[in-house]
Amino acid sequence: MITTSVIPASTAGSQELLIDITEKVCRQYCVNEANKPVVTVDFSSGEVAVLNGNAIVPITATVTAIAPLRDGKCISPEVYTEHFKVAFDATATNVATLTAGADSQVIPAYVTGCKARGFHLTTSLTIALA
Repeated sequence: MITTSVIPASTAGSQELLIDITEKVCRQYCVNEANKPVVTVDFSSGEVAVLNGNAIVPITATVTAIAPLRDGKCISPEVYTEHFKVAFDATATNVATLTAGADSQVIPAYVTGCKARGFHLTTSLTIALA
């Protein structure tokens, strides 16, 4: 599941979003400070469409997660794909440029006792129209 929130400091022709992604993993893992999932996210944009004076940018987030096991080994990577759209007040544009935030936070999700069955990732994304 993905949710987005606009960060108010956006400039004309660009928007900065706070991105929250929560997913379940196939196998549970033990939750402790040294045992966290490794999660990366790559963003890509599709063809920008103009509709009623708005530029609509379709975005795909491809998330790769590797959950750790107790013995230091890792479960095979799991890949998740999420989609969302962002609208700009624009009448014509050709290209959207995406810049992911340099930092992200990953915490366990769906926790019962000391076992987790998922993760929650928070990062930022800046979208600029050219």
